[in-house]
Amino acid sequence: MGSLTIGQDGERSDDGAFYRFFDLLPGASASGRGFADCRAMRQTPPGKGHQSQKERSDAHVPSPCSSGKPLRRAAVSFLLLAGTTAFTPLFMKKASAQTANYQNSTSRPGSGAPSPFHPDGPGVNFDIPAGSLSDALVTFSTQAHAPLTSQAPMLAGKTTAGLRGTFTPPAALSRLLQGTGLSYLPTGSHAYKVVVASSAITLGPVRVSGQLQQSLAGLLDSADTLHDGRYSADRVTVAGKLPLSVRQIPNSVSVVTQQRILDQNMVSVEDVLRFTTGVTASPYGDGTAYFMSRGYTLDVQYDGMPVVSGIQYLPQFDMMMYDRVEVMRGPTGLLQGTGSGAGSVNLVRKHTQDAFATHVGVQAGSWNNVRPYIDINAPLNASHTLRARIVASGQSADSFVHEVHQSEAMLYAIVDYDIDAQTRLTVSGSYQYSDRGPFDYGQSRYTNNKFLNFPRSAFFGSSWNDSPNSMGEGYVNITHSFGKNLIWSTSVIDRYLDSSGIYSYMGGGVNFNTKLSKYFEQSNLNRQNMIGADSNLNYRMNIMGRPIDFLVGTNMYQVYKRSLYGSGPTSALNIFDAVLPKPNFPYSGGNDTTTEQWGAYAQARLHPIKNLTLVLGGRVSSYWADSRTILPERLTRSGQPGVEGKLTPNAGMLYDLTRELTAYFSFSSIFTPQTELTASGGGLKPATGRQYEAGLKGAFLSGNLLASLAAFQLETNNRAVGDPTDIRYYVSSGRARSRGVEVEINGRPLPGWNIYAGYTWLETQYLSDPVYGNLSLQPEEPKHNFKLWSTYTIQRGMLKDLSFGTGLLVSSRTSRDYVVWQGGYTVLDLQVGYKVTPHLSTTLTVNNVADKVYWARLPTSYYGSYGAPRSVMAAIRSEF
Repeated sequence: MGSLTIGQDGERSDDGAFYRFFDLLPGASASGRGFADCRAMRQTPPGKGHQSQKERSDAHVPSPCSSGKPLRRAAVSFLLLAGTTAFTPLFMKKASAQTANYQNSTSRPGSGAPSPFHPDGPGVNFDIPAGSLSDALVTFSTQAHAPLTSQAPMLAGKTTAGLRGTFTPPAALSRLLQGTGLSYLPTGSHAYKVVVASSAITLGPVRVSGQLQQSLAGLLDSADTLHDGRYSADRVTVAGKLPLSVRQIPNSVSVVTQQRILDQNMVSVEDVLRFTTGVTASPYGDGTAYFMSRGYTLDVQYDGMPVVSGIQYLPQFDMMMYDRVEVMRGPTGLLQGTGSGAGSVNLVRKHTQDAFATHVGVQAGSWNNVRPYIDINAPLNASHTLRARIVASGQSADSFVHEVHQSEAMLYAIVDYDIDAQTRLTVSGSYQYSDRGPFDYGQSRYTNNKFLNFPRSAFFGSSWNDSPNSMGEGYVNITHSFGKNLIWSTSVIDRYLDSSGIYSYMGGGVNFNTKLSKYFEQSNLNRQNMIGADSNLNYRMNIMGRPIDFLVGTNMYQVYKRSLYGSGPTSALNIFDAVLPKPNFPYSGGNDTTTEQWGAYAQARLHPIKNLTLVLGGRVSSYWADSRTILPERLTRSGQPGVEGKLTPNAGMLYDLTRELTAYFSFSSIFTPQTELTASGGGLKPATGRQYEAGLKGAFLSGNLLASLAAFQLETNNRAVGDPTDIRYYVSSGRARSRGVEVEINGRPLPGWNIYAGYTWLETQYLSDPVYGNLSLQPEEPKHNFKLWSTYTIQRGMLKDLSFGTGLLVSSRTSRDYVVWQGGYTVLDLQVGYKVTPHLSTTLTVNNVADKVYWARLPTSYYGSYGAPRSVMAAIRSEF
């Protein structure tokens, strides 16, 4: 069989030799590189002045540190990390021996193993158009001045997304081969060979720059999802610590890549989840939102670190901090522990890259909306073992609602340090300040259940409404590879949120005849701190020639929250002339709450026969929560019923029907302790349940187009719902069921064409409930929902680099209280763009082109918000 060799001058010749990618095992180099190089190559596709606390409260407020919990939190964190670190040396001797044996065997002349090589110097400016992979490799070789060898048949029919920007040659080659099922090996100090990616390396992408290192180090994958220009990601970690292709996960998974975040001008987590299959995003007037899927509220992970309820009604960092968002629908108890059946959102931070690069951009649009940003990545030493990345963004915007304004500033920094060829230390920090004021929680409706039918621009708040908040996060990770098959990783995160608010809002409904409505005045001060830690081991072994992948780990988190609140008199005012003076009242109530969870988890991926994968896992969790009233008087701390050693198992099966299509089935259990109180002062039983899911997943067109079809049924018991006799308390619901079908297409079917499309059919129902009977479990989620975003860039001719985009949101009818329903609606977005130079691009987007009037959050007796009217957003981006 012939092969293709591309010399420095782009000429082709024959060479029949090639290497299997998995034959390369880890080894150290003098430069310390290697482990740093295991992340970019992809393989088989699978505020304003607001009242201070002193002004608003004369009450004595105890210090948050007085609870005594920080000491306990620190002790738990230390024991967690120390415990895992203690047993990792048990594996070191064997793993080190394997590495030594490999190094001895491969260092002999004539062994066929490529020798270590040094980093490839500064980045090269590449301009390689999308299209034939064979042609792209010729261009790569010419522009990089690097000989490249490949077997010609393996390139036949394959395409690439192309590449533009400054990269080291290994990083550029990694991205060109992304999604093709091919990989590469160094064959000299500055030469490469394209090979078929070994099926043995399915745990993660490998990054090459400096000495080639290959192991389970795909765990360190931090390659941006921007530079390949696609809407699909090759690997995700939302389902576990192992980076897996979406096809290898027996659950529904969606990914919103950096490219789509930029294309759709997504600024917030709400923007992202609004355009994610199977998710309903409902805005709250203060700038936060809540998110649902399959009838329940979503949980969140930060780079795989789970936090329960960390995303609902809480501010989030600007999307410039994140590379991508991964969403797994259905129970995620393996890592999440407690949680609902909705699923989990994994927010994946941006990490450092090899070459110096700067991304600068600005968005400007309707309602004085301006958002500049800058993203700088740079190696800090000659060997590139120390790298840093700094991201900053800001925003100032009015709203289609009169008087409403928001401002925001965010700073994020991350440093990666490759201590040696097997060890990486990552440290990151972030800070964000935002102020939404004035703001408006929106409108209610008439007491006869008719809509007010005011213009979308109507403002029902007060000019002194204000909601400032600040948040910060520190994150540390250390990862070490013990030879070929064992990797250990430990992470610690500390995140805080300080928020306050003073506001008025209308509620209780509007009298149709008098046009009078109650207006409430309230203030609050919230301080929340979350600390979490996770330590895990990934180990690969072979039994009778069949690989088995093991994951074992432990994690914990603690959330401490102090909430203070006050309220003024309730006034009945005419909604056409409602003016309230700014109040000055003390906080009249407050409480401290502390929630802790810790547990251990394990998972095995077995391959008993060809094409079959069995996934078996479980988690043993313990959970504890307590609360204390601190205002109007300090009361004794009261603990809620805790949970010790609760097992939540899960299992899955995947079978490859063809090279492109996989069938799967999974079972997941749910166990969710609940902290809500009943009217009698007692706690609720934990919510329990189970989910069954089956489906098909495919990777077509050389992995450039991913498709999935899923059917699921989820049943739960004892879910907390509002007490119909007293809205301050809760009762346990009866048995409820969610079932549905989800279909998604995602990727690049043709050069220049990116598409993301998802359809959801969802039916939620109480099967037996003393309060809700057989009503819908969650009427706010539509039965039918379709989401589309697609762009096409002209590839050649006079109009080359001109792009067009289309977005669609289609929803069937929804309700919030089973009384008033909103009919179905469709929202259309259109975009045109142009790449002026390889480093400069522009877009112009018109959102809600037809100016459709619809409710983003239906009003009941309070808090209703319209969806945004027609608007325009211009964006310009530069990279160099």
